[in-house]
Amino acid sequence: LHDGSIASLEEMFDPDRLQDTHLSGGWMPPDAKTHRIQGHEFGLKLKENERQQLIATDQSEGDRDAKNIRADADAQANKILAEASGEAKKVLGEADAKASEYYEAFRKKPELAIFLMQLNAIEQSLKDRAYLILGPQTPPFNLLNGAAGDSGSSLKK
Repeated sequence: LHDGSIASLEEMFDPDRLQDTHLSGGWMPPDAKTHRIQGHEFGLKLKENERQQLIATDQSEGDRDAKNIRADADAQANKILAEASGEAKKVLGEADAKASEYYEAFRKKPELAIFLMQLNAIEQSLKDRAYLILGPQTPPFNLLNGAAGDSGSSLKK
């Protein structure tokens, strides 16, 4: 019974499943065309209408349980999504506030923005341990030797 050899409640309560000639609706041993499904004999001696009532009761209970499980899963999923959405809005709000601060600072001092972008370019280039062959006046590497050129000269003011 627990190996998947029974495919339905009808088959579970079918007395034929105890016969060697039973054609299983579920799992069957390799190379078998028929096989006996042993297990509890409960329900096998019931009258047909009693068996159908038992099957209907079991199916309705299973359906009810499945609906409850789905409803609980949906509620949990909605809660998780709502929390994630709230956290995302919070993070985006914080990022927008920080971006506004930077924008204002860069608007007042554009040379600071240029300097930071050049510094970021250096950092990104050196992160991968790449070999670069550049002249000492090539921006942004001119910052490394103190020869700032046009973009860095305003930093000395």
